[in-house]
Amino acid sequence: MTVHERTMTVPERVVIIGASVAGVRVAQELRQAGYPGAIALVGEERHTPYDKPPLSKEMLAAGSDGAPVPLLPPDQLDALDLDLRLGVRASGLDPARRVVTTTDGQEISYDALVVATGSIPRALPGSDALAGVVTIRTVEDAHELRREFAPGRRLVVVGGGFVGAEVAAAAIGHGMEVTVVEAASEPMALALGEDVGAAIRRLHEAHGVHVLTGARVDRLEGGDRVDASDRVDASDRFDASARVDAVVLADGTRLECDAVVIGIGARPATDWLAGSGLPIVDTPGSDGVACDIALRVNGFPGIYAAGDIARWPHPLYAEPIRIEHWTNTGDHARAIAADVTGSRTHGVTVP
Repeated sequence: MTVHERTMTVPERVVIIGASVAGVRVAQELRQAGYPGAIALVGEERHTPYDKPPLSKEMLAAGSDGAPVPLLPPDQLDALDLDLRLGVRASGLDPARRVVTTTDGQEISYDALVVATGSIPRALPGSDALAGVVTIRTVEDAHELRREFAPGRRLVVVGGGFVGAEVAAAAIGHGMEVTVVEAASEPMALALGEDVGAAIRRLHEAHGVHVLTGARVDRLEGGDRVDASDRVDASDRFDASARVDAVVLADGTRLECDAVVIGIGARPATDWLAGSGLPIVDTPGSDGVACDIALRVNGFPGIYAAGDIARWPHPLYAEPIRIEHWTNTGDHARAIAADVTGSRTHGVTVP
């Protein structure tokens, strides 16, 4: 790429909504590019920014203390000189006023805004009404699932993608009975091809995981009403009235279980942008916030999108793409920092 022809001065204040990988990487790249202004990093979780991949790996592993893995050491986080606002959830955006509103009534003004709120795991119908059903997005999710892990307990993992594969491996390490239900012909076949998918399936099976391919879930079933004596742990989630006790497949197969993990993909976390006017794409197979090649939100100068939430035109693809991958956030962060500071951008990377 060439140096971007700037039509705006360097903003005095950048606000980043989302304090996970994408948000932190944008802050890092801005400082590395020499940005001297104020940076506010706003995140709905109360935890110091932590790495997401370990939620379904290291944090669940046998022998782990279950602690989150920090994205940066404390001294490096301090060196970024951030206005770090944790436990603050964005609820709306007014681009005309250049203000983000929050659920606790704050108004956060910006000169440049980076939307980095990531994605939300997809659930199965009725799953919210049953205890023992977990999706993985936060530290609390990982802790909830870890409380379900015990030798001899039966876990059904719906979805054989990266999250499902990692959770299955961790659960086997705890001595659980694990069944993976995958709709495709092989686990990860869409991303990696059937040959690699078949190798992954054989590896699972060699470690004792039962893998069902070409299988679709019809429904989840719950057993008796939950009370305190049924809880795996005192902090178990109990707005639900019953615990899951089976996964029923479309062919009628009933898989009895003690817990279920749902790993069937995610959708961009754009709900809070409703009414903002930002170009949110929401069609089958195509979603996210529409951006240009520099991750500027189309039609909204001074607003950028980064990470899982961004849909942008990659030069190597015929249609705009959205990628849910850790390394993708780094590419986005560099592009945004270059545009904000007017510095030279990096070359195009292959996803």
